[in-house]
Amino acid sequence: WVLVRGLAARVDGRATLMAGWLTDLTDRRSGLATEEKSRLLERATRAGGTGMAVLKAEGGFSWISGTLADLITAWPDANTWWRAISGVTSVPDGWRGDVVHSFRPDLRDPDGARRVFEVRVMLLARRVAGPALAGRLMVVREVTEQVLAEEELKALSKAHLKARDAALKANRAKDTFVANMSHELRTPLNAIIGYSEMLAEDAAAASDRLAEQDLNRISSAGRHLLSLVNGILDLSRIEAGKMELLPGRFVLGPLVDEVVASVQPQLDKNENLLEIVL
Repeated sequence: WVLVRGLAARVDGRATLMAGWLTDLTDRRSGLATEEKSRLLERATRAGGTGMAVLKAEGGFSWISGTLADLITAWPDANTWWRAISGVTSVPDGWRGDVVHSFRPDLRDPDGARRVFEVRVMLLARRVAGPALAGRLMVVREVTEQVLAEEELKALSKAHLKARDAALKANRAKDTFVANMSHELRTPLNAIIGYSEMLAEDAAAASDRLAEQDLNRISSAGRHLLSLVNGILDLSRIEAGKMELLPGRFVLGPLVDEVVASVQPQLDKNENLLEIVL
């Protein structure tokens, strides 16, 4: 770029002498172009919340955006921050122009706080950036909060799976216990019900009404307890979705008499009165 200036000396209105000088503007124009490109990069990084920098081929930075400077204020300077990254991440020695190198360094800042960055590096050609900004373009984004959230979610998922496994194990243990207990309870209950019915028949044959009533109460209470055991099994079937309803007709009177017989001992003990109206 060359600026040409000139003056003409005139005699009788005619130019008789021309004086001129030339000014080389190459460096100035290059500086203005570099400054304009830097401003454009800065505006882009500010809008996206992403930091940018240009790494020189011989090392160090030729330009750092304000956003990146804000991200790495915990370090004394950008070179110290970059050395810290190189200490925890395998940074490629050779940079190919057609490859975008991506890595996620996880490090501690000088204050001991955990910081995770997402870094992408690509070649910044001289013909695009100019000689002042030629090198490797680095795009940096901090992802510390995102990484912490992902780790917390993963930990919660593990805890959820562990709790689910524990619940399934407890449910299987409960089913085993119910099955075993139902068998252990049913066997003696059936014996009690059977013997009480036999004794009630003997009492009826001997016309011993008082003994017959007591034995019928024992038999009724045994059947009631057996129904409770069956009810526990029914609850297990309901939880498993295997419960079947068996609708049918029944006589209400005998059912009420059975209920009264089962609670009569408690009524007599507490001197309570039960009145039933059908």
